[in-house]
Amino acid sequence: MNNKEGLLAQDPNNEKGYFEQELWQKKTHFLDVVRKSLEANTDDSLEEKENHLEKIGEALALSLEIHKDQAPREDGPYVFHVLRVATRLVEEFGITNQENIIAALLHDSIEDQSEALAKLSQGDGSVKNKALSYLEHTFGKRVRDIVLKLCNPDIDKSQPKQVYLDDYAQHIREATEDLAVLSIKLSDFMDNGLNLDSIKDNSKRLWYSQKYLPVMEIFTERLNEHPSVFSLEKTNEIKAILVAEADKTKDFIASFLD
Repeated sequence: MNNKEGLLAQDPNNEKGYFEQELWQKKTHFLDVVRKSLEANTDDSLEEKENHLEKIGEALALSLEIHKDQAPREDGPYVFHVLRVATRLVEEFGITNQENIIAALLHDSIEDQSEALAKLSQGDGSVKNKALSYLEHTFGKRVRDIVLKLCNPDIDKSQPKQVYLDDYAQHIREATEDLAVLSIKLSDFMDNGLNLDSIKDNSKRLWYSQKYLPVMEIFTERLNEHPSVFSLEKTNEIKAILVAEADKTKDFIASFLD
């Protein structure tokens, strides 16, 4: 496919500054990865592949627009996180389903940018419902459902710590029964929950260690239940990463609480 319109038609030399150049490189790489995965799919016609690429490009443009002014993460601009999650899903996990890729691009849209989506919607109801209505109208019910499951629940953080942690783990357990959610949550987690030893504040590290340790174990259980969600080699690689990180996390919690 030789479609160079839309996002890829921009000239990176016309964009100024490190952020713009880095963003150009990351989104171009993502679209190239998607294009190659579509070309490798022998089941769809050329027209179907072009339509898939166009819809994914539409989701990418929307994601970059609604997240562009979001507060940066410690590891850089928020849009870079979104692109890493979606790129990893395709390039490393081998996911080619259009709806899953779109949901990955929009995985934080309802949780963080419901108001921005609601302004685009002609639906009724609460801000969240209007935002979900827009996703369904634009990308279909399946994308809407995946993104909703990817949202963290509205848990009362004033409740006892262990109750909150148990509720969060239960949410992950229930949401990842959907294998599309499992794959995107894993990609998201690999951007958020690994290398906890890089957190310098021990109290903060303890909090995230206690929050994410059960999640690592749930992910491992899910991959044992569904070993073919990725290639066998990739599944084993991810499980090894999760087990090693869980062991380090257990050791830290034990040493901190001793």
